[in-house]
Amino acid sequence: MIATALVVAAVVAGGYLANRYWIRPAVARLTARPAQPLAPSFSLTDILGQKLSLEQYQGKVVLLDFWASWCGPCLAEIPGLIQLQQSYRSQGFQVIAISEDQGGIAPVLDLYRQARINYRVGVDPGGIGELYGGISGLPTTFLIGRDGRIHGEVLGEVGIKFLAPRIEKLLDAPASSRMGSKGPG
Repeated sequence: MIATALVVAAVVAGGYLANRYWIRPAVARLTARPAQPLAPSFSLTDILGQKLSLEQYQGKVVLLDFWASWCGPCLAEIPGLIQLQQSYRSQGFQVIAISEDQGGIAPVLDLYRQARINYRVGVDPGGIGELYGGISGLPTTFLIGRDGRIHGEVLGEVGIKFLAPRIEKLLDAPASSRMGSKGPG
């Protein structure tokens, strides 16, 4: 009986340690892409009825977040995204959240109002996630520099302490003349 309890405890502890020190950091790490491809262009109507396109933010640093209103880790990120938007907006930074909710804008709009979100939010009409290589999990976050190139991608929940220094580095970099390749919309 004691031996079984020790084996179970060892398996649980091993799983915890593997997740904490190997799996989670590997999944949540912001990885620089070697070629830093141009961010694909997109255009849609946001949840407030306004046109939203990546081109509107040419020359700015953009945090593009794919999320859903039913996703726990996505909801946990919202206060941090609000804080990042508030802290860096005046320096040329914009958070854009693209919801992957399939039930229309109602749950997204309710959450937007309830959480007092201060950044742009749209619902993917289909195809935007595919432009970015397909969204294999939520949340998925892309950092796009002033040059219009993807400088990093995070699969999974990520916090301000991780994002802020990377955003600051991109804010200090010069912009280029072209933003994204043409996509749907």
